[in-house]
Amino acid sequence: MKRPRFGAVLNYVPDLIVKPDWNGLKHVAIECEKLQYDSIWIMDHFTYHGLPAVMECYSTLGALAAVTSKIRIGSLVSCNSYRHPPLVAKMISTLDLISNGRINFGIGAGWKEDESAMYGYEFPAARTRIEQLRESVQIIRSMWTKPGASFHGKYYRIDGMQFGPELIQKPHPPIWIGGKGPNMLKVVAELGDYSNMVAGQFVSIEDYHQKMTRLKDHCKVIKRDYDEITKSLGLDVIIGKTQEEVRRKLKHAYENEYYDPAIKSPRRVSIEEYAKGKLVGTPDQCVSQLNSWLSEDVDYVLVGWTMNVDDWSLFAEKVIPAFS
Repeated sequence: MKRPRFGAVLNYVPDLIVKPDWNGLKHVAIECEKLQYDSIWIMDHFTYHGLPAVMECYSTLGALAAVTSKIRIGSLVSCNSYRHPPLVAKMISTLDLISNGRINFGIGAGWKEDESAMYGYEFPAARTRIEQLRESVQIIRSMWTKPGASFHGKYYRIDGMQFGPELIQKPHPPIWIGGKGPNMLKVVAELGDYSNMVAGQFVSIEDYHQKMTRLKDHCKVIKRDYDEITKSLGLDVIIGKTQEEVRRKLKHAYENEYYDPAIKSPRRVSIEEYAKGKLVGTPDQCVSQLNSWLSEDVDYVLVGWTMNVDDWSLFAEKVIPAFS
């Protein structure tokens, strides 16, 4: 089994959202770099589970690029509807310059309808959002790789684009496409360098296997090598040095998870159901559970959500070395 890469999802950390706390976020990012995680990630939301004081994704990435030097940074994943694709292309190229070639470009079709309404964005049907995403990625990649690019689509149009600054990463920053539905997986097969899914969306490894099988089938249809796509998986981790510490952290996370009443299906599950799709346990137990996920096509593991600095340290020191 090949060693996966590991990334840390930062600003889902409850304390950093509630305040919000730039100094705390900066500290976590610097610590994750010292711990030799491969990447750090910022979500693209304007609110999170009813909490409005969320720092904007790309502004935060620019600041993180300036206070780190080696670790890769990225958006997990930015919502296509929130920014015009040519602007996104320039934002990412600027971050590529500031970070000296460390930016990952994560993008998805968006899902948070109440947030779109709150900020005045249209929220069309899923099929339309996915079609818009496909056009956006085509435009962004063309702007990065074809001088004077033009594109005339159903939703977007550019003509003779004179583009800069020049990218450091060649041919372009890696494109991570987040999503799990059949139409999204078609876009991943067609345009993605990386796929991204979150284990909590599937609950079981069997569900994830079915998604990868579907992605492989889409690749066959368009005659693309399935292995060209790096598969990433997001895992919420609740880790402790002892079973008692694990039980305490799980109970705390279950009772204090932030919850947005605008979400149509709020969490009303048992603590056992809540733990599904997560890594929960001591370091040895997390290694065993992670091995099960890695038996599927998982090349890159993104951990975070309920974790804090001490948890990332414990995970880096006791779990990651098992996969060296």
